[in-house]
Amino acid sequence: MSDQELREHERRWKETGAVEDHVALLQARVRAGEVPKEVLALHASLDSEAAYGKFLAGGDLAAAAWVCIESWFARAAPGNLANLARPARPKAAQGLADQLGVKLPAALLASWACHDGQRTSEPRAYEELWELLSVERAFEEWDMLTGLFDEEDTATYWGEDAKQGPHHPPELKFVIWSSKWLPIASEGNGDNICLDFTPTSSGRVGQVFRRTNNCSYTLLAPSLEVFLADYGRRLLNEEFVADKDGDLFRNDEQGKTWMADMAEIKARARKNEARRKKRKTKAKKATKKATKK
Repeated sequence: MSDQELREHERRWKETGAVEDHVALLQARVRAGEVPKEVLALHASLDSEAAYGKFLAGGDLAAAAWVCIESWFARAAPGNLANLARPARPKAAQGLADQLGVKLPAALLASWACHDGQRTSEPRAYEELWELLSVERAFEEWDMLTGLFDEEDTATYWGEDAKQGPHHPPELKFVIWSSKWLPIASEGNGDNICLDFTPTSSGRVGQVFRRTNNCSYTLLAPSLEVFLADYGRRLLNEEFVADKDGDLFRNDEQGKTWMADMAEIKARARKNEARRKKRKTKAKKATKKATKK
């Protein structure tokens, strides 16, 4: 890959802004062995949590993480890269912040400035079938959960004894749901990855956690920039593989087993969908024939 070819790919993408040209540029950079400076800064910043402030601000680190994510997608899962949405409108993000009554972290604004979630729900951009949410989808999930649960419902749901509740890290308030929690990713079955704007004294504002539909909670990262940067690092370290649909699975025996199981499930789903369409077509023909009579 010559410098002239790389410059041509870059010129074309800047001129058109098309997803296909962006994919071509990133693939060319990977083939040329070109490593963006943001990737080097990302690896340096991951040496220790204290190093984050030395190398990059939160928003810059989130943007650097997206360089890594996009580069890996271009090489290993181009359909995922094509499915990432265009940048979010700043007014939309501000409207969401006003609705929650919080100040959104720079890393979230920078992430949405790269991509406003996904164009469609599949293929899913985060590991193991998680959909990255747009500003609009984040609000929809937040609005649904805020309408379903009240913080005062905790005792009624789990019982007065806190030990009756599922796993709940001490960094999170002991509630089923809080209106100061913001979903940023969804698995589609009621599970969410969220940002926390109302932590306990042992937690941090903006920490990232996973909430399951049976109300079990797991702390994932102290901040969104750490969360995204770690995902970018793991992709570059080839800790994931993509199936033919672009869904990501861990690159270990358990992940490969799950990928094989999901392939069977998807194959059955495709057959059922084909049968459904065939029945629908047959019914239309029968109706049309009966109408003519």
